Amino acid sequence: DSAGYAGGIVGNLQGNRNSTIEDCHNSGKISMLDSTQCGIGGLVGISEANLTIEASSNTGTISSAQSVNSLKLGGLVGSTSGVLTLTQSYNAGSVNIPSSTGYAGGLIGQAARPTSHQVENCYNVGSVTGGTAGGLIGSLYANSSGGRTVSISCSYNAGTVNNGTGSTIVGQTSSYVTLTVADNCTY
Repeated sequence: DSAGYAGGIVGNLQGNRNSTIEDCHNSGKISMLDSTQCGIGGLVGISEANLTIEASSNTGTISSAQSVNSLKLGGLVGSTSGVLTLTQSYNAGSVNIPSSTGYAGGLIGQAARPTSHQVENCYNVGSVTGGTAGGLIGSLYANSSGGRTVSISCSYNAGTVNNGTGSTIVGQTSSYVTLTVADNCTY
């Protein structure tokens, strides 16, 4: 079994560390052709670190072959299991999973086991297609209770969301996650 991670800036960000990506842009197409697990993002494929992304963007297409299992594709981040803060960033590239499985998000494919995530002043205008798809986040997942919060503020999706289960903001939310969406901003 092999795992594949691909990102326009970082493929796999591991470890217990604080990392920042600021003023970065990807315009190249990123695709995974064969892997048993897959995390693909316009900027970061998978992150286990505490990550801050500021003033960054993706305009490249993010996609995966139908034969790839356990898909997590995001316009900016494919999958994260560390604390994520995403501010003043956007995706304008399409995010495409050709099968009915996996998680696709305009900004984040899957946020797993979050202690807290914050998305502020961000947007997606790219189309999102996948088994579980969200205009901003494909899936918010946690397998135990206690202090897991996700805040989305002053952020929006203007891209189309296609296939499977999903919505224009978050495709799927675990019952262990507290999600707050505030749109008290002027665009």
